[in-house]
Amino acid sequence: MPTSDYEARINAALGTVLRYFNFLELNLGLCIRFLENPADPEKSHAKLGKTSIQEKLDRLTNLLVKKKLITDREEFDVWYQEAKEARCVRNYYVHGTWEYLPLKTEKPLSFRLPPWRSENLRGEEKLTMSITELEQDAQDIREAFEKFMSLRQKYNV
Repeated sequence: MPTSDYEARINAALGTVLRYFNFLELNLGLCIRFLENPADPEKSHAKLGKTSIQEKLDRLTNLLVKKKLITDREEFDVWYQEAKEARCVRNYYVHGTWEYLPLKTEKPLSFRLPPWRSENLRGEEKLTMSITELEQDAQDIREAFEKFMSLRQKYNV
């Protein structure tokens, strides 16, 4: 496969990571504002704008528990862990430096965290991987978003 095909796959996978993670974060915020202030959702905007994705996940969980909307705690907890992992994966790709090394046929992608980053995402400062592994990470983030949308429908939020 020519280099440009590989690069197109890499770019598509990274685009999927960003797109579906952003959809996930947007929908978390929409749920939180609805649950916190159903009469005036905009009252939640100032606080939402200052919260991390982890804080949004925790806030949403607390609201759903408080309002007794979680009907299957095990299903929700599985999704919650997937969403936390999606955050780590997304941060690794967004904050890391990545390169494509076409002469390395098995694992031609290399990702590095800058040395000043205190968080060691995935437990490694440097990671090599195949394009297929990157595409799987992108698919996992997409699935975390899609599962969340199913939960939103199930909980009517």
